[in-house]
Amino acid sequence: MVSLTPPSRPEKTFPVVETFGPVLQGEGRMIGVPTLFVRLGYCDFKCRWCDSLYAVIPELVRENATQMSAAAIRERLDVLDATVPWVTLSGGNPVMHDLTELVALLHAGGRKLAVETQGTVFREWLRACEVVTVSPKPPSSGMETNFAQLDRFAALPQANLKVVVFDDADLAYAKGVHQRYPWCVITGRANRSTSRAGPRATLIGPGSSLAPFGYVMPRDMPPEIAVARRPGQTGVAAERLSEPAWVCQHLLMERNHGASGAGRAHPPVA
Repeated sequence: MVSLTPPSRPEKTFPVVETFGPVLQGEGRMIGVPTLFVRLGYCDFKCRWCDSLYAVIPELVRENATQMSAAAIRERLDVLDATVPWVTLSGGNPVMHDLTELVALLHAGGRKLAVETQGTVFREWLRACEVVTVSPKPPSSGMETNFAQLDRFAALPQANLKVVVFDDADLAYAKGVHQRYPWCVITGRANRSTSRAGPRATLIGPGSSLAPFGYVMPRDMPPEIAVARRPGQTGVAAERLSEPAWVCQHLLMERNHGASGAGRAHPPVA
């Protein structure tokens, strides 16, 4: 009788467009925190002003990405820096992928995980991540928000929301998001073209329509953040870290969840 060995399954891999760091995070709740980045390819959105289309457009992803297993990604991060605790999973939209194994491997190695997503695809592995930064896209993106799906993200105790503001319609959208999820930490980023558009600069700062929501006065990026990037770096992190433009820093509002979930105030990230 012949004994047949079942064929081994091929190792699961992920389209990794780039890994880099450590750099100081330039946006969201973790601004200023040193982190390594893993940028994964593919996205279910295509925003008009996307600054990382090389990780979004399928043809560019196939051209730029390296297929890597969870173990290979962990090894690559250890080569970059084995001592930095934070790893940020970005994209594209990293939540398009089942990263359960990667999350477990990185946690086993002592890493902490932050995720950047627009809140359109929900996966259970998100619950294991320490920080989930959700960036719902405003009208200027050309995309539509599925608020029923966004509700699932906002219910995560480790979630924070970030909205890019280009114009008055985006501002109204950001305020609506805040009113819908008042318990989340919300950080808003005023785009450079908006903040330099004459009267529109009054949209941010004391006395503006944002003042009741707790926006602090926008200011230039600190020099230590501006230089904390790898040479020739492109894409989201490079733009945010090198751009001495107006930034609505922490915070729009931070509150407890209230009766539906006490203790939702977020401690500082370190």
